[in-house]
Amino acid sequence: QQAQQAQQAQQAQQAQQAQQSQQAQQSQQAQQYQAQLQQQQAMLQARQQQMQQYQAQQQQLQVQQKAQYEAKLAEQRLEHQRKVQAQQEAHAKRAEEMKQKQEEIKQKQAETLAAVGMRNAFNKMNVVIPENFDSLKEQLLQKMAAE
Repeated sequence: QQAQQAQQAQQAQQAQQAQQSQQAQQSQQAQQYQAQLQQQQAMLQARQQQMQQYQAQQQQLQVQQKAQYEAKLAEQRLEHQRKVQAQQEAHAKRAEEMKQKQEEIKQKQAETLAAVGMRNAFNKMNVVIPENFDSLKEQLLQKMAAE
């Protein structure tokens, strides 16, 4: 009977050891699984951070590109305004030059008519026209302009 009790005690002890060994193995597996989960979570967080950084960079790039585009557009508008202004100034200058030329032509026509009139008057009076008539006429016109 003692031998039977000793055998039962040994079997119980073996069963308990087997159970403890199985529990230790399960515990170790659970710890490994937990460690894998933590590692995957860390990788996921790192990936999310990378995505956030990428998105921030993309937004910054968009802001920079928009600013560059707007600056270029403003520069083009300014250049266009300069060209238009330069054209307007050139037109105004040409118009002024044309006006001056017309005035000069009118003046010359008036002088020519006056000279022809004076020659005709001299011819009718049978007066000899001096050789230096044109320079005398010029002096007379300058005196009249000065007065």
